[in-house]
Amino acid sequence: DTPEAMRWLKDQYGITDAPTALAVPREKTLVEFIADQSRRNPDPARDYLAGRGIAPEVVDRAIRSGSVGYNDWTSPSKPAGSLGHGGPATAFIVKTANPGRIVAVDLRYHDPALNGDVKTKSQGEKVGYPWASDWSAVQRAHTVLIVESAINALSAETAIEKAAFLKGWAALATRGTATIEGGDWRWLRGKRVVVCMDNDPPDRKGQCPGREAAWTLHEKLTA
Repeated sequence: DTPEAMRWLKDQYGITDAPTALAVPREKTLVEFIADQSRRNPDPARDYLAGRGIAPEVVDRAIRSGSVGYNDWTSPSKPAGSLGHGGPATAFIVKTANPGRIVAVDLRYHDPALNGDVKTKSQGEKVGYPWASDWSAVQRAHTVLIVESAINALSAETAIEKAAFLKGWAALATRGTATIEGGDWRWLRGKRVVVCMDNDPPDRKGQCPGREAAWTLHEKLTA
């Protein structure tokens, strides 16, 4: 048979197997390190999201998929109440759809006053990398609801969880309004898309960022 023939050829002609290349361990990136730390104890994030009205089963799924964690890092040089101090925060871990590479971590501070009244911080890539609690669910869905923040996406998933008529829906967060223009949305071909950006009041120029972002996304999806 073939294995015996191979052994015979190797013996007759002195053929040796090529040495197996040893995989060189890759040093983790900063965002991968932050994500690892954030996944160690997700319970405070679970409590925070429950307080925001997110269904427990939705939070548990996001934690199991490695998309949600908790981070309580604080700066040793910046006192509490100053910008950049940090503090307890729910971590939203941003991964690529395939193969699931970690590209960013977004932090939502539980007490923004500790961080100089700034409620969010992002480490890593931004444009072109939306957040999903479960990319496989998004890819299976026939309708994708696109919102701005990860908390909005989890709120939408809570509605999807509780409403039978929303079966086959999934939620995706753009992570702000400035990330839409440079993103590649062609992978949504064949799906129904519902755009639900924030209802921002007009700024000094009379422009509403949420509505403008919705229009930009509409134009890209229909191009």
